[in-house]
Amino acid sequence: MDAILSFISNILAAILPSLVKKKEPTEIDKRYEKLRFDVAEALDLYACYYRDPVDLAKQPDHKLPQEYVTASKELRKLGSTASALAATTKRKNPSIKTKLMVVSGNLTGLSNSMCTPYNCSYTYDNHADVRVAEIRKQLDIEIERPLRRSCRGAE
Repeated sequence: MDAILSFISNILAAILPSLVKKKEPTEIDKRYEKLRFDVAEALDLYACYYRDPVDLAKQPDHKLPQEYVTASKELRKLGSTASALAATTKRKNPSIKTKLMVVSGNLTGLSNSMCTPYNCSYTYDNHADVRVAEIRKQLDIEIERPLRRSCRGAE
């Protein structure tokens, strides 16, 4: 009986560590987590731009201010990254691909929301907030403090 128990304990001692060992994240997992971080950072950093669009008719040379251009490009790049990640992931769970495509579309939408229609008396509506809420939901991102309304003046 002792020999059997010893044999079983030796087998368990050999097998158990490999069963308990934490699975190493794949390259796709690492990219997904990096995307989540980068998106969370960009949503916070550029909130004051996508929540305060510019009327190009009121701008010198009818051009978007450089900080808005930078924010727009970064959000669009993140959208492209989400789309590429969705296209290249081989995950068996199709909901991840769907989530990434939803995130991609909403990031591109935020990128496009930096300016209003030309010569428009625009007042802020919540379309940017709806997009941000959807992105946060899909990527499970929590932002504790309220996002800034404007970078150009009083909030």
